[in-house]
Amino acid sequence: MCPRQERGTATLPDVTSAAPATRSPQTRCPAPLLDAAGTLHAGPEETGAKAWSLARLHHYGFRVPEVLVVPAHVHRDWLDTAPVPSTRPDLLRAWAARAPLPTALVAALQTLAGRGRHWRGGHWAVRSSSPHEDHAAHAFAGQYLTRLNVAAADLPTAVRDVWQSLWTEHAVTARARSGARPDMAVLLTPMVDAVSSGVTFTADPVTGAPDRLSVHAAWGLGEQVVQGHAADTWTFRTDPLTSTLRLISAHVASKTEQVRPQPGGGVQVTGAPPGQADQPALSRPQALNVAQLTRLAALSLDFSRPCDLEWAFDGRDVWLLQARPITTPPLQPIMWTRGNIGEVTPHPLRAVDWSAAQVITPHVLNGALTVARVPAEPDAPRCALRGGYLYLNATGLHRDLRRAFGLTAADVNALIGGPPLAPADEVTPVVRSVQMANLLKLAVRMPGLRLLGRFQATRLIRWSARQAGAALPTGPAALSQALEATFGQLLGRRALFLLQGSGAATWVLRGLLTTLRPGEGPALALDLLQGGRPSVSAAQAHDLARLADLARTDPAARAWLQAAEPDWPPPHPVGRPLRRGLQRFLRRYGHRATLESYSSPPRWRDDPRPVLAHLALLLDRPPLTARPRRPVRAALWWPVAALLAALARQELRDRELGRSAVFSPVGPYRRVLLGAGTQWAAQGVLTRAEDVFDLTLPEVHAALRGERPLRGLRDLTRDRQATLARQQATRPPDLLMEGSVSPAQASPPPAPPGGLPSWSGTCASRGAVTGRACVLRSPADHADLRPGDILIAPSATPAWTPLYLQVRGLVLETGGLLSHGAIVAREFGLPTLINVPGLLNEVQTGDHLHLDATNGTLTRVARTGP
Repeated sequence: MCPRQERGTATLPDVTSAAPATRSPQTRCPAPLLDAAGTLHAGPEETGAKAWSLARLHHYGFRVPEVLVVPAHVHRDWLDTAPVPSTRPDLLRAWAARAPLPTALVAALQTLAGRGRHWRGGHWAVRSSSPHEDHAAHAFAGQYLTRLNVAAADLPTAVRDVWQSLWTEHAVTARARSGARPDMAVLLTPMVDAVSSGVTFTADPVTGAPDRLSVHAAWGLGEQVVQGHAADTWTFRTDPLTSTLRLISAHVASKTEQVRPQPGGGVQVTGAPPGQADQPALSRPQALNVAQLTRLAALSLDFSRPCDLEWAFDGRDVWLLQARPITTPPLQPIMWTRGNIGEVTPHPLRAVDWSAAQVITPHVLNGALTVARVPAEPDAPRCALRGGYLYLNATGLHRDLRRAFGLTAADVNALIGGPPLAPADEVTPVVRSVQMANLLKLAVRMPGLRLLGRFQATRLIRWSARQAGAALPTGPAALSQALEATFGQLLGRRALFLLQGSGAATWVLRGLLTTLRPGEGPALALDLLQGGRPSVSAAQAHDLARLADLARTDPAARAWLQAAEPDWPPPHPVGRPLRRGLQRFLRRYGHRATLESYSSPPRWRDDPRPVLAHLALLLDRPPLTARPRRPVRAALWWPVAALLAALARQELRDRELGRSAVFSPVGPYRRVLLGAGTQWAAQGVLTRAEDVFDLTLPEVHAALRGERPLRGLRDLTRDRQATLARQQATRPPDLLMEGSVSPAQASPPPAPPGGLPSWSGTCASRGAVTGRACVLRSPADHADLRPGDILIAPSATPAWTPLYLQVRGLVLETGGLLSHGAIVAREFGLPTLINVPGLLNEVQTGDHLHLDATNGTLTRVARTGP
C-alpha cells in the first residue's frame, strides 16, 4: 500500500503523497498518479527531471501549478503488453495508437474532471517528462510531445499521445545517439490563464556568460517564445554577492501573433489585438520581478549551473511551468583543472562559499592582465563548480597569458600545477612585440600597485579585527546592508588582489636561468627563492614555536595544553608570558582558520582550539633544527639574477600576505550570516543557525529583503546538505574536459633501479631525504606524525604550516610553484614535491620512502603492513 492509502485520505485516491526521505526512491508505488510530494519521493528516475524539478520548486516555496505525474513504471508496464518487438519503432507507434490504456490510469485521470476549475476551466497542460530528458548532458528539447489546454475528459488521449511520441523517427534517432532507455513519465499541470508568458535564461544561452540573465516575453502562452518567434527581451546583469539585478538593455519586439487557448480545448495562433503588438508584454517592474523570481528558482535547483525556465503571468502572479539546465556547449573547448585551487579549496564548497568564489577568483587570476590593461577573453568563466569542487579554466587562463605576455603551456603548468596543457601555436614577431610592451607596462606599474596592495592588506586585516568586537545588526534589512558593506570593504581594495595573483618575477627568473643554464636553470631558480624575510605564514609557525618554548618551562601551562579540552581564556595559574603571547598571536593571526577559504569554520579568534592543539604538538616535539640554505655559485649574470630573486621572494611573501588579507573579512561576514541564521532558526525557518551557509548570498539577501518567501528554506538547506555529504565522499578528478580539447601527454618517468614503485611530480624545493611516510588528509590528524617524517598530504593551507616544523620532506597531490605549500616549504628549506595526483591512495603511513625532490621523484623503498 502507498503511504497515502494507509492513512486513509480520500482527497485524490490514486495519487501518492510521501516525504522524500521516508523510503528508497527505488520502491515503486502502484498508484498511477503522483502528486508533488510523491514525485519528490519517487525521484527523477521515475518521474523525469522536468516533473521532479517542478516538484522541488513547489517544495522550496515557489509558486507552481499543481503537479501530477504519471510515473515511468506505468508506461513500462503497459509497454510490456505490446505484442511487437521493441526494435520496430513503426510497429510500436501503430500499436500505441490503438492499445487500451491501463484501467487504473484511466480511472485516476477521470477523478481529475472536477479539479483545476479555479484555473482555466479545468483544462490541463500535458507534457513529456522522460527520465532521460532535461539533463545537463542531453536535453532532448522538442523531441517529445506537449499538449496544452486539454479538457479533463481528453486526458487519457493526451497521455497516450505523449507515450506514442517516444517512437517517432527523430526521437528514436536521438535516443540511439545518447543510449537512453525508452522510458516516459507524463507531467500534468493545470493551465494558467496567462496574460503573457515566456522564458528566462539565467546565463547567456549563446556565450555562456554567467553574469547575464535574459527574460523573453510575449502575449498569451509561451509557445511563441519557445519556438523562436518575436518576443520582447530584457537583459540584466547579475551579481553573485547580492540579489540585485541591473537592467542592461530592453528590446520590445513587434508581436503580431500570439498563442491563445480555445474554449473547447487546444490552442490556436491568433493575431494580436489592435495596438497590442508593439506594446511590451511586461512592464519594467514586472520584468524585474520575473527576473528576480526565476533567478532565485534556478539557484534553488542548482546554484552552480544556469537554467532556462518557462513562466506565465496571469496579471497578478508569476507561475513557474518548467525548468531545465542550459545545455549550450562552450564556444571554445575548456580544460578545467584543480591545479593549485585544490589546496585553497580541498573540499566541496557550500552554497555561500561558491557565491564568494565566483567574484574573488577572477579578480585574483586577472590581476596581471588588469595591470597591463589587457582585457581577458569576454564571457569566459574563470572558475566553475563541478561535483561540488572548484575548478579553474586552465584553457582560458593559458590563452590570455599567452596572448598578453607570451607564457608557454609549460610556464602556466609550473605556476598553477595540474596535468600538462597542450602547447599553443607559435606567435608572430608582431605579437611578440605586443607581448614585450605588455611586460614593460607590467614592470613599470606593478611596484607601485604592490606597495598599495600591502597597505590595503594591512588596513583590511585591521578592519576585520575591529569588526569582531562591533555590535551586530538585528533587523533583516540592517543585516543585509552589513553583509553588503563587508564585501564592499574587500572589493574596494582592488590592489590587494594583485598580491595574490601575480607571479611575474618568479616566471622571469625561471625563464632567464633556464636560458642561461639549460638543464639546471629551474632548480637554480628554486635555490635563489630560498632565504630572506619569512612570509606571514612562515612567521605564524615560528611564533607558534616560540609560544611552545614559553609553555615548555611552565608546568601549569603544560598541564593546561595537554588537557582534552583546554579552557579559554587560559586559567590564572598559566604563566603571564604565555597568556600575553597567545593574545598577541590571536591579534595578529586570529582572522585565520584551519580551512580559512570556507565560511563555516570559526576563525581562530572565535575558537582558538586548533591553535592550542598545535601548541600541544610542539610542546612534546620541539621543531627540527633549521635547514641550511643551499649556496649558489656567482657568475657574470649574478647581479641580474640576484635582483630578480629578491623581487621574486618579495612577490611570494606578498602572495601569502594577500591570501591572509583576502580571507580576513570572512570572520565579519560569517558573524552577519550567523546573525541571520540565528533569527531564522528561532522562527523555525532553518533547523540550525549554521544552515545559513547552505544558502547562496543572493538567496540570503532576498530572504532578508522579503524578495523570497522564507517557506521552503529549511527543506532547501537539508537537501543541499545531503548533496554535500555525497560530494564529500567522492574524490574529484584533477582535470575535466568540456568540448574536444585534450591535455598534452606527459612522458612516463623512467623506472628507478630495481623496479621499486615510484611517482613523479614537480620540484618545488630541492633536496633529497629518506624516511618514514606519514599520510595525512587533514592537519588535525597529526597524532601519527613523528619528527623527521616525510609528510604526504592532499594540499597545504596555512593550517598545515606548524607541521612543517616536524618533518624533513613534503609531498603534495596538488599545487604549483606559486602554491602556498610550495612557497612556505621553500622558506623552511624542505625538499618538496608537488602535483603528484592520487598519491594518498598509493602510499600509507609507515612506508619507507626516498624523496628526491631535485629530480622530481618519490620512491617507496619498503612497505609496511599488507
